Amino acid sequence: HGKTDLASVSPVSTTETDLLIIDGKFLREASQLALFVNFVKGSLTQAVLKVYFSDDEGTTWFLVPGVEEDLTFLANAKIVYALPIYPATKMKITVQGTGTNTGSSMAVRVMNKTN
Repeated sequence: HGKTDLASVSPVSTTETDLLIIDGKFLREASQLALFVNFVKGSLTQAVLKVYFSDDEGTTWFLVPGVEEDLTFLANAKIVYALPIYPATKMKITVQGTGTNTGSSMAVRVMNKTN
């Protein structure tokens, strides 16, 4: 059993753009989180997903280290990425492309598993 949240963008912006902001209830009910990513590169050089958590309802965001290295896309991709659960009030996922964004798209689904 679990819940899901989905966002997509086309074309992918060349400035860091929020894709999803997820509330703490979604996180508190989770024993596991997974990102399902469907990326179409188009004319971009690359796209980078970043994951942030907040402990103060989104006033201050903390970047999860290492995620952007794992989720830098240089070609079309369909992947699943497992995330740790953090004690947080909100989670935010952003995307930023580099180059010309013609023909690019990014869809991200976050799913939580509850036990």
